[in-house]
Amino acid sequence: MTSRERVMKALNFQPPDRIPRLDNFWGEFIENWRNQKGFGQNVDIRDYYGIDLSVHVADETFFPSSKRVIKKEGVYKILEDGWGRTVKIREDSYFSQVIATVLKSKSALDSLEFEPADMDVRYQNFLERVKEDKQKQRAVFCKIGGPF
Repeated sequence: MTSRERVMKALNFQPPDRIPRLDNFWGEFIENWRNQKGFGQNVDIRDYYGIDLSVHVADETFFPSSKRVIKKEGVYKILEDGWGRTVKIREDSYFSQVIATVLKSKSALDSLEFEPADMDVRYQNFLERVKEDKQKQRAVFCKIGGPF
């Protein structure tokens, strides 16, 4: 049974051959996992663990066109993140330290104008990633949220 068939059976309240699997792995974990297992860059952790679902998300930040690296400081980057923040983040890390924000007071919230949901920059590589997972017979879901 393919992943897609398995997920569709579960969604239709029919018994699949096993419970469909979904998991998310952060970048640094994947690199550590590959090193521990002795795998190269071509090994997909989702294939190894039989992950059935993939969820693809467009860039949901408020200001995707403003994303940029301001400077690098050793293993850290200072960047504008698209949410209206300037942050300091360690390379290959998920969490960041907020240095500044575009929103100076809560009362200014209604004056912010978000960039349109249909901007091309929001969908870079989106279709390629969906196509790749469909070719692997994964059940592909797409999420839209954020400011739209």
